[in-house]
Order: sequence, then structure tokens, then C-alpha cells
Amino acid sequence: MLGDADGDGIPDVYDPVQGMDTAGGDSDEDSVDDASECPAGWPCPDADNNGVPDYTSPDADGDGVSAPTDPDDNDPCVPSSNVAACDRDGDGTGGDSDPDDSDPCVPRRDVAVCDADGDGSGGDVDPDDDDPCVPSAEVAVCYADGDVSGADTDPDYVYPCVPRQDVDACDADGDGATGDTDPDDMDPCVPRRDVAVCDADGDGSGGDVDPDDTDPCVPSADVAVCDADDDGTGADTDPDDSDPCIPREDVAACDADGDSVGGDRDPDGDDPCNPNRGAFNCDSDGDGLSNEDERREGTDPNNPDSDGDGVDDGDEIERGTDPTSDFVVAGGPTGCAQGSGVWPAWMFVVGLVCLSRLRRKPAGALS
Repeated sequence: MLGDADGDGIPDVYDPVQGMDTAGGDSDEDSVDDASECPAGWPCPDADNNGVPDYTSPDADGDGVSAPTDPDDNDPCVPSSNVAACDRDGDGTGGDSDPDDSDPCVPRRDVAVCDADGDGSGGDVDPDDDDPCVPSAEVAVCYADGDVSGADTDPDYVYPCVPRQDVDACDADGDGATGDTDPDDMDPCVPRRDVAVCDADGDGSGGDVDPDDTDPCVPSADVAVCDADDDGTGADTDPDDSDPCIPREDVAACDADGDSVGGDRDPDGDDPCNPNRGAFNCDSDGDGLSNEDERREGTDPNNPDSDGDGVDDGDEIERGTDPTSDFVVAGGPTGCAQGSGVWPAWMFVVGLVCLSRLRRKPAGALS
């Protein structure tokens, strides 16, 4: 065990001043005894790291000011920070040449104590000390996607809408309205429809160029979603988008025979009487008049000769006679047909027969 004759905590072998009568000696004659400069015993402090213990050096902190003139001979920045030994920011540049000794990144950033971007990587190892996401993006100060969630807690630090959509960096629907102001950030037509990404009618034209974003046939009718004739075939493949029976007749919108029954339910699209003989355009009794015509003329749609005169209703309408009356020579007091004034040949024949019979009847006989 090393001896300490004067009990100042410094082994005799290292103590220039030894002996009981010199206990607490002042080896560096700086008016501070050795025991005070080596309060915890050996090894003693070396404030300026020059390899010489403070108790043997009158200028322990190496600031050029010796005790007792130096009020703190363990602090190289006292009494002045403008000396080489003083390096308050620990950047390796002394106060006599450091323009800002409170900033470790001045005058150089490529030092360990400089972390300009606050990412925990010193300037000596950080390839980009302006980007907190370099060299690692998984740090709290890295907001790679700008969504206010640090990468250390952000499950997706590339996409700004994760973990939250209600932030100004997030525009999930791409409509130009950020998540903090967009009431529905999944709908590109909210809050505005006049933007390129909004295609409310699905016609491929964005709201910024579509004059009617509720009509898929505007501005162009030649698109798949446009079905002007409602036949289920888009205009891009329909050869005639104004005719619901083209290209197919077996669709609800097609009523080829006009019987008000769609082609998807009509077994015969050419026959208006199939499947419904009561259809307005069906000629139920085959007299040449549709059911609608019969209604208008007051004839029986189920009887081809409503007045029973042997002439079909349709023929009577064509000839100009009354299909509801069996008096064939219709007319006024003269017995002549009204209208054109020209009698068909068969009417003359009938008239002559009637006259001859009347002449042969005895006076007062019933007809």
C-alpha cells in the first residue's frame, strides 16, 4: 500500500511535498492546498486534460489564468470564455476561434456533438444532417409523410393518411381538399364536384371539364356508361343507342310490337296480341281494326262484324260506312250516302232490289 505521510490523499510517491509538518502542502503554490485540489484522493483531477494533475499546476483548467487570480481554476471558461481551453458546446473548437460557443454545429457540423436535424445521429456519422429521416426514418423527429406523427409511432411513415386522415398533409381522395378541411376524404366529389378527380356520372370526364356531371352521356355519348335507350348496352358497343331494340330485342326497354310488354317478357316481339290480346294495338278479332281503333269507333273488339251486316268493321271504316249500324244505305232523306256523294256499285244493286220489292207489295202490307 502506498504511503501518504502528510495525509493529503496523495500517495507520497506522487507528492512533491511530504511529511507530517507539511500536511496540506501547496505543491503548485497556487494558494490552494493539495488536499483541496485532490478532494477525493488519488487519482487527482486534471481539469485541462494535459496529463498534469491540478494540484501540481498553478493553472489547473488551462485557461491561462493561474490561481488565486482565477476564481474557478477547474472551469476553463472562467474568468473568460474567449480562450482556446474553453469549449462550452463541446464541438472541439475553443472559445477563441468559435464564433458561437453555445452551438455545437458552429463552426462545423461534422462533429459528434452536432445533431442539426435532431435525429440522434451526430454530424460525424449523419450523411444528411438537414433531414431527420436520414440515416434512419424510424425516429420521432422524422415526419417523412408530413402527417405530424413521428416515424417511431407511425405504422406507415410514407403515406400521410396513416395513422390519421384529418391532417393537412392527407388528401386520401386526391380532390385537392386536405383531410383537415374535407368532410369526406374518401369521396373525390366532396366538398367540390368541379375537380378533375370527381367523375360523379362515371363517364370518364372529370368534373372540371364535364358540363353535366349527372348525365353519363354528356359530354360524349360514345362511352360505356351512357345508355340513352336504356337497353343495357353501353353506347360504346351499341350500334344505335336511340333504339332500345338494337342490338337485342329480349330486353325490358324493347317493345318491338308496341304492346307495352318488354322484350324480356314478350314471347313474340312481332305480335302485339301475344301475350296480351287486350293490348291497345292488338286486333283481337282480326277485322283490321286495333283494340284502340275499336274503342274509338265504338265497335266490339271481339267481333269482326259489330253490326252483323256481313261486312267486317275494318272494311266498313275503309268504305266510309257505319260499322255499328246494319242499315247499309246510310244517308239523309234522299237515301243517298252522305259525304262524297258517290255510291259504291254494290249499294246501287241493293237499292234496286229494295225498290223492286216495295213495288210488288200490296198497298197497306207490312214490310
